[in-house]
Amino acid sequence: MSSTSKNMAIDFREPSVMTVELAGRPVDVLRLDEIHPVVSGNKWYKLKSYIQYIQTHSLKGFITFGGAYSNHLHAAAMAARAYGLHPIAVIRGREFADRLNDTLLACSAEGMELQFVDRSVYDRKENDVFLEELRKAYPGYYIIPEGGSGFLGRQGVAEICKYILPSYTHILLSAGSGTTLRGIRDTIPEDRQVLGFAPMKKGAYLNEVLQCRKGNWKITDDYHFGGFGKHTPDLIDYMNRLFCQQGLPTDRVYTAKMFRGIEDLISKGYFDGSARLLALHTGGLQGNHTLKGQLEF
Repeated sequence: MSSTSKNMAIDFREPSVMTVELAGRPVDVLRLDEIHPVVSGNKWYKLKSYIQYIQTHSLKGFITFGGAYSNHLHAAAMAARAYGLHPIAVIRGREFADRLNDTLLACSAEGMELQFVDRSVYDRKENDVFLEELRKAYPGYYIIPEGGSGFLGRQGVAEICKYILPSYTHILLSAGSGTTLRGIRDTIPEDRQVLGFAPMKKGAYLNEVLQCRKGNWKITDDYHFGGFGKHTPDLIDYMNRLFCQQGLPTDRVYTAKMFRGIEDLISKGYFDGSARLLALHTGGLQGNHTLKGQLEF
């Protein structure tokens, strides 16, 4: 895997492709979760171009945003330490300042500066006035949008396409901010279909936000299992079954919901007989620490 600089600070692995059987049909899985235990999946691809920009311009570090359980923050903290950058996180919810969870403790241990703000303040994370205030308060720091979204995030994500063979007709992935979906959709040929599974209620709004001339993509929010970050006993049972029967670990926020959705669509005949399916495993397994004792992996 190419590095962001000649001094590669993180030892990445190439992702493999495994085949699982869902509703009696083979589905190939691009195991982006395998590239690194923390800076894994699409998290790294969304960060790498930002880090390269920061290094090229000799900046001190970066400011980014996330919730208290954010895989993005965890990955960003480790990547920053590896490349000698100072990371600052603006975290949604002041109440977490007095009760750091495993994710926040890991971020802090990597050297990330944690700044907790009220939700009303956090909601201004895309406000130009608020962002300018941050730039003035922290000269020499680059602002990375929540989740690594933005042009540079999409630029990094586009590199995932080198692992997508021309024989695949459908690319399936979880879609939170839509950054990964957009980066892939805008890169692959238009004769391939991209289907995103939003892990939150009313996530289909992304169909409007991510509009483009291409008609080869769609986002469904039929498989949110209660909302973003939420899950049901049925979803936990499914995660255990998928691992025990297929050897595939998933996370409760993104990938488990996606695979359950894929299986349901297959059972309903959504894909025709000639379709060849590739699902992207976008990582996030670190978030399973909240399910201690409930998972069999």
